[in-house]
Amino acid sequence: QWYQRRVRALECQQCMEFTYETSNDQLKSVMDSMMSGYSVDCDGEASSACAEGMDECAANKITYKIDAGGEKVAVKQVMKMCFSSVADKSFLCDQVQSSMGSLGLFKNLKCKTKTCSTDGCNRAMFN
Repeated sequence: QWYQRRVRALECQQCMEFTYETSNDQLKSVMDSMMSGYSVDCDGEASSACAEGMDECAANKITYKIDAGGEKVAVKQVMKMCFSSVADKSFLCDQVQSSMGSLGLFKNLKCKTKTCSTDGCNRAMFN
């Protein structure tokens, strides 16, 4: 006799938000338009079910400075997602370093990834 075991999907917060600091209104306007459509306020985002095989929640934080017209802007980018424990944890930061690092626009580029394995556990990461 076969027994079927139903496994409920892990639920993780899935969003991406950018924050940056500048007192220059013109630069703020440029940054706002660049981030429009990409950034979602993670605070208001509920956790949602992950796809099959995704057994961890993850949060990835990237910080860097952009030199825009002589003014340095500090940027923090946080992406929260479903992740697989089979995947190499350094994969996300390796991708960031190779794509963003090669451009030369991003100074003091730092990247960190954290994972966890209970429903909604990535909600508080990097807040």
